[in-house]
Amino acid sequence: MLLRAKQGQAMRLVAIMLAILIWASPASAEWRQAQTSHFIIYSEDGEVGLRAFATRLERYDAAMRVLHGLPDPDLGPANRVTIFAVEDTAAVQRLGRMGSDLMGFYVPRAGGSVAFVPRNVEEAYQEMSAESVLLHEYAHHFLYRNQPAAYPTWFVEGSAEFYSTARFDEDGGITFGLPPEHRAMELFVWGNGLTLKEMLNKLPSELNSREVVRLYGKAWLLTHYLRLEPDREGQLTEYLAEINRGRPSLDAAKAAFGDLGRLEGAIRRYKKREHFAGLRVDPAMLEVGEIEIRKLGPGEAAMMDIRMVSRRGVTDKVAKELAPDARRVAAGFPNDPVVQAWLAEAEFDAGNFAEAEVAADRALAANPKQIEALIYKGRAMMAAARESKSKEPARWDEVRKVLSAANRLDPDHPEPLILFFSSFRAQGIDATDNAITGLKYAYALAPYDRSLRLLLADELLTDGRAQEARAVLASVAYDPHGGETGRIAADVMRKIDAGDMTAAREAWKGATATVEDAFETTI
Repeated sequence: MLLRAKQGQAMRLVAIMLAILIWASPASAEWRQAQTSHFIIYSEDGEVGLRAFATRLERYDAAMRVLHGLPDPDLGPANRVTIFAVEDTAAVQRLGRMGSDLMGFYVPRAGGSVAFVPRNVEEAYQEMSAESVLLHEYAHHFLYRNQPAAYPTWFVEGSAEFYSTARFDEDGGITFGLPPEHRAMELFVWGNGLTLKEMLNKLPSELNSREVVRLYGKAWLLTHYLRLEPDREGQLTEYLAEINRGRPSLDAAKAAFGDLGRLEGAIRRYKKREHFAGLRVDPAMLEVGEIEIRKLGPGEAAMMDIRMVSRRGVTDKVAKELAPDARRVAAGFPNDPVVQAWLAEAEFDAGNFAEAEVAADRALAANPKQIEALIYKGRAMMAAARESKSKEPARWDEVRKVLSAANRLDPDHPEPLILFFSSFRAQGIDATDNAITGLKYAYALAPYDRSLRLLLADELLTDGRAQEARAVLASVAYDPHGGETGRIAADVMRKIDAGDMTAAREAWKGATATVEDAFETTI
């Protein structure tokens, strides 16, 4: 997966040499894969340990479904979260390149969301364990995947904190809502620094660094209070409903919570209590589906270090360094469809489009249903056509035939749908209604993907579909990582609410560079 960094919104990128990534591990260690209803986990742990870890995550998902009264539809492999359980936090930090306090991280991506954690998830830094980081990030994923809507920043983070401290009880039950000890400084030592009104009213782009730090603890406190205080029952639900009807956060809060001064005083008193109740889900209510565990084949195991770097995301420089290593390892497994599909990704990221197509063809010769190979064959063909500025309709038709074949293999895989839509933009022509419908369905499958949000918002604004655009823009505006684009999205929403689509489109031009970056990311 190639990442492109632009104008202050760049993700922190992988910039490591492959040799550094290969950490010391027992000679007898073997890579295994666990597939569950919601996760695909890679680990060098033994089968017993891997099954226990997978079961724990499935119970966590099941418990949240019980609390929210949600069904459990079949996601298909493309919409599961892939977790790489690596040797230790040092390995996580080398992959994440985010500092010595990094315990784990998650990258939301349509058709390929990934998380990296140490095998020992109980490793901790300043009271924050690797497991709590994983549970926090999965709570984000769960919220957007299962209950897509516009959520204000404080609720997004407060809710994730509420679930991240889950206690896995000895009898198999799970208790949510325990105080996050790693937020104690923010709550009890540093003082307020962020008033309730500010937290409710400010967009992410309007918060300074001090306020961002203080938001997490206060957001947990408000979430806990509104969820567990009997006198406040139903108010949080009404507040979120008001926001999604188009009401500004502060107005929605006043309508749902009443006097905000009284609420501020109430949560101050609430903070001083000696015991915080939790929400417990009994073990009898938690159903865990089948967990399939297999040892990776020799080719897959040999490619795993390369695969992890690719899946994390690479810069142009790292991609070009990684491709020769991928080529060297894959040469020993020319008939392994998984290995050749992984090679196709590495070649594509390095800009070697012809080589990517050849690798994809080898994978498809071994297994015509290797969907990842089809996706990267389509990507490589599209990139080559775009690079040559091809105007030949027949060439673009061939690109779309490959992407349509991938879609037929898995209609619920969002990536072929996104690529099919993007092929029209790459060709320089208007997307068909069918392509736009596919893009909307991809968004329904993966509303947590930020690039996808921007692409869809841009298309809807261009087509003048005001209310549909507004609903997507609300997610952009409230995104804790939305930055300047979030501020622009909020401005566009205000103009839509005023009934001025011309001004809304004009304001959206300020996000052109970001939208173009999102487009580049999707292809």
